[in-house]
Amino acid sequence: MSIHFKLNRDATIVTISRHYYVDNQRRTTKLGTLDFTSDHINLSNTLTKDEQEKVIFWINKQKQLIEKAYTRYSRLGLVGGTPVVAESGKYNFQFKDLPGCNLESPTYSFLGCIKGARKLSLDINAPDTIEMEEIINNKELTTVAKSIIGAFCKKLISTPKLFAHKIYASDDIEQLIEANLLISKFITASKIKQARVRANGIEERVDQYFKKLMATDEGYLIGKRLKVSTLLKQKNNPQEQEPNSPKLIPVTQDERAELNSDTNFNRLYVEKPQLKHKITSDTSLRRMREKLDKIHGTNFG
Repeated sequence: MSIHFKLNRDATIVTISRHYYVDNQRRTTKLGTLDFTSDHINLSNTLTKDEQEKVIFWINKQKQLIEKAYTRYSRLGLVGGTPVVAESGKYNFQFKDLPGCNLESPTYSFLGCIKGARKLSLDINAPDTIEMEEIINNKELTTVAKSIIGAFCKKLISTPKLFAHKIYASDDIEQLIEANLLISKFITASKIKQARVRANGIEERVDQYFKKLMATDEGYLIGKRLKVSTLLKQKNNPQEQEPNSPKLIPVTQDERAELNSDTNFNRLYVEKPQLKHKITSDTSLRRMREKLDKIHGTNFG
């Protein structure tokens, strides 16, 4: 007595049967069918424990072979298609020129090749394409994005003598913007409803990540115009910053020259002018009265 498996031509259904002999005559009993595409294998109670183990092993093995074939085809720039299931020799022979075809495969098992796969005009032969697929499947794409940010931050903190905003080369900035644009265009073309997806807490997670990032030394450098060494010194020594102000003070002459060369730069990074005397509430009131006198020709003194 033995158990046998039969994969249908589209590789979607597995038929399980038991073969045995009665009076030297082979008999076959069908034990049921299983959805080959399902992640769960629901086995019949009519199977013995040993038979159940054989079913699970055979199905998992076939799925692994098919998955490896799709991966191999992807490396060749081929996508889609249907797994070919071995049948008769004549039937199998028509697929002999397809990548991976194994004419010695057992009948009703995977033949090793994919029929109907199409060649994409898009170049997907990059060496990391398959690895990126695995990253997406493992839900680690966000980790990749954080790694990219981390790499740019590392460049910031690794060059203390340079100005923070001048560390990135033009091609670094260009590829960062191009990568962002490519993904943004893809999201738009895919007609993904971003508002609905963001409602799942994505924005909160991003905000939380950046809140932690900006509290680090690397994050503190982002978007600022002083030298890295000056910024880190001021961050770690708050007394060297202006009291009750987030504005930063240039230390060296070249820092001052850099800031003064572009008056349109964000005022957050421009040195706050030092006042010659303290303006009291009385002084402010007197100046307001003087302005009103000039406008209305009156004297409220």
